[in-house]
Amino acid sequence: MRLKICSAGLVYLVLAAAHGASLSASDDSRQRQRVEIGWHDDFRTDSGWFRENSDAPDHGNGTAIAFGSDGAVVSVASSNRATAWTRTTNPIWVNAFPFLEIRYSIRESGSMTQVSLLLSDDSTGPVTPGALNPENPLAGDHEALIGPLPHDRDHAVFDLRPLFPSDRVARLSLRITSGDDPSQVSLRRLAFWASDPRLPSPQATRPTSTAILLPQDDLSTSRPSQQGVWQPVQLPQRDAISAAWLASALTTSADWPAGKDIERGGILFRLGDADRAAMCSGVMEAESLDVSGQWKGCELALLLGSRMFGSGVAWYGQASSSPRVMISSPHQLAARLEYEDGSTSIHLPWSVRRKTWAVDRSPDVYIVPMDPAKNLVRFSVVDGMNYGQVFLLAASVNSSSSPAFPQVRPKAEPRRPRQVPPPVASPTQWNRAGNRFIVNNAWLRLAAEVETGLRLEQLGLVPFDREILNVKSPAPFVEVLGEDGQVLSMRFEAGNAGDTAGGARLDFRWSVAPSEHKLSLSVSVEDTGRVRIAPTLHNETAQPWKTALRIAQLRGCRISPIQGDNCYLVGTRNALLSRVPTSIRKDYSGVWPLPLVGLFAEQAKGGLGLFVIDSNLLPKVLEFKQTDSGADIAIEVHDLVVPPHGNLVLPPVTLMAHTGDWHELFNAYRAEATARMPSEDKRLEGSFYCRRDYPLGGTGYLFSPPSLRYTPEHLIAESNKAFGGIHMIDISGWAYSRATGRVGDYLSNDLGGLPELRRMVERSHADGIKVGLYFEGYLIDRRSDLAKKALPDWQSIDKTGKPRWWSGDMEFFACPGVEAWRHELAGRIAKVAHETGADAVYVDQFGLLGSGKACWSPNHGHPVPSNPILEERAMLETIREALDKQAPATAIYIEYTPVDGLMDLVDAAFDYGLWDGEAGRHPASLPLYRYVFPKLASFEMVGHGIRPVPVEVDDLHRCIFHGLGIWLKGRA
Repeated sequence: MRLKICSAGLVYLVLAAAHGASLSASDDSRQRQRVEIGWHDDFRTDSGWFRENSDAPDHGNGTAIAFGSDGAVVSVASSNRATAWTRTTNPIWVNAFPFLEIRYSIRESGSMTQVSLLLSDDSTGPVTPGALNPENPLAGDHEALIGPLPHDRDHAVFDLRPLFPSDRVARLSLRITSGDDPSQVSLRRLAFWASDPRLPSPQATRPTSTAILLPQDDLSTSRPSQQGVWQPVQLPQRDAISAAWLASALTTSADWPAGKDIERGGILFRLGDADRAAMCSGVMEAESLDVSGQWKGCELALLLGSRMFGSGVAWYGQASSSPRVMISSPHQLAARLEYEDGSTSIHLPWSVRRKTWAVDRSPDVYIVPMDPAKNLVRFSVVDGMNYGQVFLLAASVNSSSSPAFPQVRPKAEPRRPRQVPPPVASPTQWNRAGNRFIVNNAWLRLAAEVETGLRLEQLGLVPFDREILNVKSPAPFVEVLGEDGQVLSMRFEAGNAGDTAGGARLDFRWSVAPSEHKLSLSVSVEDTGRVRIAPTLHNETAQPWKTALRIAQLRGCRISPIQGDNCYLVGTRNALLSRVPTSIRKDYSGVWPLPLVGLFAEQAKGGLGLFVIDSNLLPKVLEFKQTDSGADIAIEVHDLVVPPHGNLVLPPVTLMAHTGDWHELFNAYRAEATARMPSEDKRLEGSFYCRRDYPLGGTGYLFSPPSLRYTPEHLIAESNKAFGGIHMIDISGWAYSRATGRVGDYLSNDLGGLPELRRMVERSHADGIKVGLYFEGYLIDRRSDLAKKALPDWQSIDKTGKPRWWSGDMEFFACPGVEAWRHELAGRIAKVAHETGADAVYVDQFGLLGSGKACWSPNHGHPVPSNPILEERAMLETIREALDKQAPATAIYIEYTPVDGLMDLVDAAFDYGLWDGEAGRHPASLPLYRYVFPKLASFEMVGHGIRPVPVEVDDLHRCIFHGLGIWLKGRA
């Protein structure tokens, strides 16, 4: 690790410029601190400072810390002793607040005490010796040592921009080494400022861009003025900030309207004076802006602005990460209304401009519904963020009983849906007129033309006498694609139809250009409303036929004639369950684990669902698009190879008509998908709290490098304090070796070997805690003993013919399609599990599939390109077989949600669903697979990446609501 050190010489230089400066107690100083301090600790109470665990021989026991109204006092009673007090915090975004202020004093009889402050972004991740890959926390600039602080000063300011390259600080450690005599260090303040606090206020000279208040006509509304209805609210003037400081915070012009009364969106507001322009919350504090009075009406309008810092997205070493731009959760910001009768209500403000529940940066108009039958005595804007602040400029009450924005009113409790009884079953009827086939039963009415493929000209839901296809431009239900992705022409050759015991069967056959290739479809229409379409490709040539098949292609499908009533369900990891426009393309993998799509109508009732049960795990891509004109659906099965003079049978696609909602499809799919699943419980079922840690590059709790001993009791203690308990410790990096790397060999390491690991497992078992051990499913270190036979023969090859390397070029990707690699890894995993007693083994990178993982080597014995789903299944089967011989109780868990066809081999997996951002996600962030395969232990990755990201309330709600475990890396 490269450590930035601020030397004593530099400290003296900085302090010389600051000597004699002091913060003014003026109102301007108060406002400046409100806007410019991103984090502070005044040490009046213990905010989480604790003494670091250390095995260093000079770590003294005669040390204590006390907090009080004048700050904290750290006493070191012994001479020549070192101690460290640390506070782990939510990220302090030093890219926005780069000036560190320290107020302190050092008292001792001599002058040998050394006081420094270690700043760290708390990066946590796998350590690859000698590599500079971005996930390696020891390879980057993640720490800076500030000090030692001089004895003859009590105030220091440091510009961190040249000293600390990270964008955040998440851990602060006060390091004190006493001299020949005992010493005391007093701490009165640590603060991170946006500008140098020693210099004059910068707000008067800040460059301007746009005005604080948007022009009146900039609101996209034609609503007429309602000045007689809206009654402006007089906001409290105490603790407000000026227009100049408001402009400084929002980086806008400081121009302030001359008149107090302004109109925005047809709403009359009354502004404060320019020196009392807005109520303001702090950046790091969870606070509320409270306004008391007496009001009665149906709506509260707020003129709000906000700003947020940093990113809520996991960081894996990229140059930058996506900044926060919008408040979209009531746990970030909410309006709380308190009524005279003691009742309260909480709302996320509704944006008049955006016409949605979200709060933007620039001051704008937001609406909160009120109960018109009650007297409002208090309203509060509640800021729950530790990375932003909120500005309340004005408020107004709609004193009438007629809402100006009725769309914001709380919806009435939904009535129980009208149950539509299923139709009385009747035999399926069919007839043929030339190359046109028509099928009818009590559920469906289908008409298809087959001359150049299967084109649905009619698709109707009989119970509702409703056509659901756009018949003006019928799309081919099935298309065959060439190697270049172009659609191949088809010519009808034969077709037959006949009755079956439960419906009818239609068989079609087409020649595909060139004519030696054929496609046949077997279409089984059941009296129950289901249609099963089973395709088969035929190759009559002496060469392999490489192709792809697009099936279940529907265009402009509308279940309901009612505007806004066409809903959908898609079995993505974070299920799409909505009616809003969306467009996705997903591989059959951890991002689309359930191959099902449903269309349904909540008001008009009825729907059409489709799903695929594929025991062969063929590679697939789902395309789904919802617009006002209807839904487009297609499933493409790609990278198919039909053997010479042979056939390839593809999995059937099931269509089902129903009279209900999305539950009809869900229940039908679940019944078939779980029919062949083993009934026994999963090995990690019931685990909830899981901690990921590293002996090197981790929290510092799990392992002591000086003694080469694991110390799980420290991680357990922190977990007990933060969570109330822990169920499993997930250890990565335990196989570290300076000579052979961290991945590949596994049977020896530099950290005490497998015996020390076994001692750690037994120590954890004594507290009833499971232990999982990390293994790489793809990577092998080039320096490992295994690499001598694996490189280059087992290395995965990309489409361009280049061998694949992990970032840093120390670790290469091995292809799981190589049988020898599967047996080597499985054997090592089983041996380690047996010798350590580990409860579970983790196979990294497994579950996220798709063409990007396909191997193009012609020498591995797999098709070119390979099918990563089949290869990962083969690897997991080999691991399970090896474990069953040596450690049968040991569980297997993988990185990503497994597809339905892998569920029988996986005991647990991680879920990244909170980071899925497609339009159409259900508000509850629905992991639908949890309800299909409830025995799978699934852990929500609430903390991942290299640098820490705060866990939000919404994250924890999703875990608790859906029964997902909590997986956290780094300090709690």
